[in-house]
Amino acid sequence: MINLLPDETKRNLRAARLNVLLLRYLIFLGVACLFIVGAFGVGYLLTASERTAAARDLAASQQTLAAYQKTKLDAQAFADNLRAARIILSNETIFSDLIVQIAKTLPPNTVLTSLNLSTDTLGKQIIINARTKDAEAPLALKTALENSPLFTNVSILTIAKPSPSDPPPRFMIARDYPVTVTMSATLVKPPARSQP
Repeated sequence: MINLLPDETKRNLRAARLNVLLLRYLIFLGVACLFIVGAFGVGYLLTASERTAAARDLAASQQTLAAYQKTKLDAQAFADNLRAARIILSNETIFSDLIVQIAKTLPPNTVLTSLNLSTDTLGKQIIINARTKDAEAPLALKTALENSPLFTNVSILTIAKPSPSDPPPRFMIARDYPVTVTMSATLVKPPARSQP
């Protein structure tokens, strides 16, 4: 086929085709720009939404933390009180245990009739009143107390035996343990209990 169109028309046709192609590229470029702007817009909206949700969660967490702050302070005060109680209890003297230890040191045929124990008497001279079945038992009591780690400076103050002319005792303990002995001794403070 022979191209019989004039040159100007040919140029116009080429320019028209080129314009159509450029218009298509321009439309494609516009759609691509709109897509990119839309993607950025959606990303920005999602980020803003997440930031708002994170701020809301942070505020709720801070309110919860503030609500638990009093509990935390109470727990800390409780822990401090427990530490103080542990220190106090580790330094305490349990008199029931001390009495059992004293009773274990007593020789046979002796009983204590009075013993005054308090925190004031620890490390100080105390008076011990006891009864024994015979006249030799007070010496055995003195020796037992001297050998005990609980007492130091043990001495006998008085020993009293009933005379045959005395009326019979009214109480059973006086009949079974007729000899009374009064002693003085220094009660050693027991060692502190170990902390658990």
